[in-house]
Amino acid sequence: MTRDEATFQTFLFATKILLFIYTASILLYNGGKLLYKSVCHYISQIGDIYMPRRRDSFFPILKAIALNGPINIYQIEKHTRLPHATVHKVVKKAYDENFLVVKTAKQFRTGLITKTYQLTFKGLLTLLLDERIWEHIDDIAERYRDVLPLVFGKWSFFKKQGLLSEVLQRLKAAVLYVAERWRILEAYQRLLTEKTAEERLTEYRVLFEFAFESQADEVMRELINAKKSLREAVIELVNIPHIITDTVVFGPSYWWKYGILTGKEQVEFLLKLKKDPELSRYIEIRLEELEKHLQRQLQNVKTWRKLLSKARELT
Repeated sequence: MTRDEATFQTFLFATKILLFIYTASILLYNGGKLLYKSVCHYISQIGDIYMPRRRDSFFPILKAIALNGPINIYQIEKHTRLPHATVHKVVKKAYDENFLVVKTAKQFRTGLITKTYQLTFKGLLTLLLDERIWEHIDDIAERYRDVLPLVFGKWSFFKKQGLLSEVLQRLKAAVLYVAERWRILEAYQRLLTEKTAEERLTEYRVLFEFAFESQADEVMRELINAKKSLREAVIELVNIPHIITDTVVFGPSYWWKYGILTGKEQVEFLLKLKKDPELSRYIEIRLEELEKHLQRQLQNVKTWRKLLSKARELT
């Protein structure tokens, strides 16, 4: 091999090495970007299921609307001191995701439309998940008395009866329970209304394992195969304010399960509540409904025992 040929071969080899390094670096860079985006997308999907994304601007905007609404974007800017672009973007996203509702829309001669916004029940529930808003709970109760008439509408009564501290504990427990239940219900609807539900099961796996633990697979199959689950979910979604009222009046179920609340304490609490005519009527109606429900359950248990006894006799 001549000297020129050796030089050329060396140059060719070096060029191949450089080309390989360049190609590998591009693949690693793009692959890294793809992996990063995929991970971020997955985390964001799971985050959206469990809790609405908490940007720095999300809480102050919801808080401003809750304490001053219905207000428009310019008034929100004034209360939060956030840039117009930020407020506009967050309000649009909050409206699209059903945290806000348009209360009024006024069109000027120039064609400009100014809208005022108010929190939906979902928006209010999301706000109450943030501990910082509870220092304003008296104002929230006054402004949203029509949303929870037997809780916020009775705020003054609770204070007069010395029940406010107990009510606050029950209300916080109710908000946490309902927020978790709401996310599960929304996942129900997504799974059953999307055409590619089976392809998206992996994204919801964490949610269902969290909510149903060892029964996750069975629940997921049920949701795909039984439309009845969707109807039941929608009904319960509508009745969530009722669930909050029930939890405040009768206490969270886990308080009973773990002995946090005794029967004597609950009776004393109910006796004070019954001094209000509307609460008294609500308690009587719910106790009657609960009694009928438990009687049906007891009858089912008795029927099952009879059937099992007959089955054993036949074998």
